[in-house]
Amino acid sequence: MSSSRGVYFEYPSAKTFLTLLEVVGEVADEVLLDINPEAVQVRALDPARLSLIEIRISSSAFTQYDVEPQGLKVGLNLSSLLRILPKPKKGEALKFSADESFYSLLIEGMAPKLFRFRSIEVQAEEIPELSLEFKVKARVLSKAFKQALTDLKGSGTIEIEVPV
Repeated sequence: MSSSRGVYFEYPSAKTFLTLLEVVGEVADEVLLDINPEAVQVRALDPARLSLIEIRISSSAFTQYDVEPQGLKVGLNLSSLLRILPKPKKGEALKFSADESFYSLLIEGMAPKLFRFRSIEVQAEEIPELSLEFKVKARVLSKAFKQALTDLKGSGTIEIEVPV
């Protein structure tokens, strides 16, 4: 199912990938999947423009990732797509290929299931970058703070910024 033109990728867990699409589908019915050499990205605003979701999956998360340098934007009708696709089982992989007109999803397991859809035209609306700052005052009990640091111990670098 490799694509000579357009894009092709394999994700190790079809269940996880489709769950991400379901989450985006809760916010927007139609989305533009931006597939570029670095990542697969989707940004969506709900119709009331109150909720924003942005998901970025790095190319290193895929078992195979073949994307032309210019990338490709694929319009998905999530409400139809998610209604048609079966619930994948644990251990099933997802293979995705697309060109300018169509995209295909292959859920690979005991019985491979192939689905082919026409890419829809989705207006790429400008979603402003968010820059949120909150002024907060907080008091933390030393015992709770110590426990939080203990819980974060294995997570890598911990930074605490205290303005003077």
